[in-house]
Amino acid sequence: MAVNHELLALLTASGLVLLALVRLAGGVVALFFGAKLRWLWVALAAYNFVSKALRVVLYREPDLTRVAVSFVAGVLAAGAAILLSRHFSKAILVIGGFLAGGMILVQAFGPLLTHAPEWLVLGIMAAAGILGVRLALRYTEVTEVVLSALVGAGIVAATLTELMHIDENGRFQVYVLLALIGVGFQLWRTRRAAAGANLNPHIGA
Repeated sequence: MAVNHELLALLTASGLVLLALVRLAGGVVALFFGAKLRWLWVALAAYNFVSKALRVVLYREPDLTRVAVSFVAGVLAAGAAILLSRHFSKAILVIGGFLAGGMILVQAFGPLLTHAPEWLVLGIMAAAGILGVRLALRYTEVTEVVLSALVGAGIVAATLTELMHIDENGRFQVYVLLALIGVGFQLWRTRRAAAGANLNPHIGA
């Protein structure tokens, strides 16, 4: 029994590390190229939003139950987001704006919400999500750049915090730095692509 216990603990730890590495890779791609990969940043936002919301709702349950349920629900939400993005691009932008808005709020102000009532946390996440939807519909191109970069920055910062045991102040500093780099890089790529498209007609002439 002791061997089985140790083996289970080893497999669990290995699985968590592998999951963290997958999240890290996805976060890096979303950080720098998310605006061109809507399905990716929306799926990441769906996973994080749903898993974090369930951890708040299930705060009275044992830690293992909270982690397991939030993980499964997060994966299902991410899968649904990917499927929807292939057929309903406008709808997925609305969903992505909502999920990203709520997730970004948690990533940025998580420590301030730690001791707040669960109904207040969920209400604030919903309000931030609604703001994300309005921005996504009104300023689609720029909003996708900002939301995807912030989602990627949040995931990378959170994953590095878990793997390297960075404190909360360090996590927030990493988050802000990565967000600025990601937004700047994606805006530069967008403007460069637009400039190239404007030059092509003249070159062809």
